[in-house]
Amino acid sequence: MVHSKAHTLARQIGEHLLKEGLVYFTQRHDLLFAKIESFLLPAFEMETRVNSEAKELLEKYEREMDKSQIDSHKMFLMIKKKLIRERHLILQSDPTLTPDDKINHLAHLIQNGLDRDEDVDMKGDGTALLSTIKHVLTMEMQQEEAIRDLVKKRLSSYKKTILEGTDEWDLLYQKTLAEMLNKKGLGS
Repeated sequence: MVHSKAHTLARQIGEHLLKEGLVYFTQRHDLLFAKIESFLLPAFEMETRVNSEAKELLEKYEREMDKSQIDSHKMFLMIKKKLIRERHLILQSDPTLTPDDKINHLAHLIQNGLDRDEDVDMKGDGTALLSTIKHVLTMEMQQEEAIRDLVKKRLSSYKKTILEGTDEWDLLYQKTLAEMLNKKGLGS
């Protein structure tokens, strides 16, 4: 899912930059898209690693939580938030960041990567390039958020209550999200 998301975003951003004449690329366009994807992937993969680490920590204290009747989902979010804060990370799921902060972070990762690349000739001072990248990211995030809301709504409608953050919830969430993304033509 992480790779397909980065791939889709990279392609959309690259196509917009080329169409608007903001970059000139000396090679095939699919190589430009791959470069943009390589700037996005580490940020997306970090998110996955932090989620996995938070789940591992949650599992270590599962018995104590059961005894104390602590909500595992709330504890998962607390652990994840602590990991983010301790490591000074900027993750897309960080609730303390505004959507604009997240978009700015990704846009600057892409702009800096393109600026350092010898095969990419950026036109102008970079303001229009950055603006275009932010626009594409904003549109994509809004569309993805709407789909995620639909997925959560569907999962909450199940007769059996499934707690967010549990393995069962994650599995159903990922499966349902993939189905909905594929229906909308946004999947891998």
